[in-house]
Amino acid sequence: MDAAGAAQKENNHMEEFLNLSSGVIISVILLTTLIAILIFLILRNFWCWYYKINQRVKNQEEMIELMKKQNVILESIYTRVLKENKNKIDINV
Repeated sequence: MDAAGAAQKENNHMEEFLNLSSGVIISVILLTTLIAILIFLILRNFWCWYYKINQRVKNQEEMIELMKKQNVILESIYTRVLKENKNKIDINV
């Protein structure tokens, strides 16, 4: 066998290897991606628990609700005071 035939044969083996391994490469990439996502989700839950982020969000949501109630009360007080002042002005005129 001459050098050109040996090179061609080796080239054919390399092409067969690449064709077979392309499916394996895709599988490895997908598996690695899935594992990375899983690790990210597990670590995210851990860090949220550790830094009490979930509790902070809950507290902030409660504060927002309380502030909305407070705004309603302050608005009613403001309108009542405004009416009283208007009545006082009307009486004096």
